[in-house]
Amino acid sequence: MRLVNGFIIAIVILFASPAVRGGDFQYFITGGVAYPVYDKELTNLYNAGLHLGIGLGYTLTDQLMLLGNIQISNLPLDKEAYLKSIDAFEKNNQVEEGSASVLTGSLNLKYSFSRARSGESLFLTGGATVARFIAGDILFSESVQNDVIQTVIDGKGQSAFGLNAGAGFNVHLSSKSFLFFEARYTVLFTDKPRVHIIPLQFGVAFR
Repeated sequence: MRLVNGFIIAIVILFASPAVRGGDFQYFITGGVAYPVYDKELTNLYNAGLHLGIGLGYTLTDQLMLLGNIQISNLPLDKEAYLKSIDAFEKNNQVEEGSASVLTGSLNLKYSFSRARSGESLFLTGGATVARFIAGDILFSESVQNDVIQTVIDGKGQSAFGLNAGAGFNVHLSSKSFLFFEARYTVLFTDKPRVHIIPLQFGVAFR
């Protein structure tokens, strides 16, 4: 968790520095759905879940922006898949809880194909990420000779560096605000299972 906290503090210091303070800033909030992908184990154990984020951008040129953002994704446990993965998929066995959370802090560059602050425009984005992946505790209930035995399977958390890249489009509402849609692929270099997620998110930005 210190890794994520340190990265967030670094972003705050960067955007609060005299070199950028008073510049052309952009603030945004996002919401959408995050999909676990690629790693077979992770994809099988978790379902798509809620994704939220906030961020701050600083205009470098008419088409290039520096972005700092914090995002969190909640991935519900696929209970049936989990029971199958531990060879415990029987009628009277159950699991509860066990959702995973992915907290990320990213520093990106965003390139827009249009210089205009009106109409629609496409953009590309990418950069570095630090994250905290937390797999929640799982309550496992097993029926043994008409008795129910409950076991808590401890979750685990780990911090990791990562990379992200994505694309999207803006729909300008005015010279100071716009809506946008973005799909971003994020890979985190965690221990196995390696975490790969694709957040599909809508957002609003304003200056």
